[in-house]
Amino acid sequence: MAATYNNGSINYFLNGVALDSDTSVFGNESANGRLVIGGRVGGNDVDQANGILDGIQVYDEAFNAAQIQNAAALSVSVPEPSTILLGAMGVLGLLFWRRRAQG
Repeated sequence: MAATYNNGSINYFLNGVALDSDTSVFGNESANGRLVIGGRVGGNDVDQANGILDGIQVYDEAFNAAQIQNAAALSVSVPEPSTILLGAMGVLGLLFWRRRAQG
């Protein structure tokens, strides 16, 4: 997910594909002009991100869609092992342990 801000115009992207746009004043000292990641200034708990934010990057220029796609491709990380894989490894370890204990 990415968002760009350029002269009051905000553009939102998902996997490099434009989703929506908006306008806003950003960068002044008022509460409405602050950069907030994971929530909304003055918002309540409903407006907050539900989860963990990872790999956040802030640049001093507005990227175009191609630059956003490139940055997204470079930031892909290896996912953590799934719960199923970890469970299967646990079962195999238990079976191996029981086999050694019996024999």
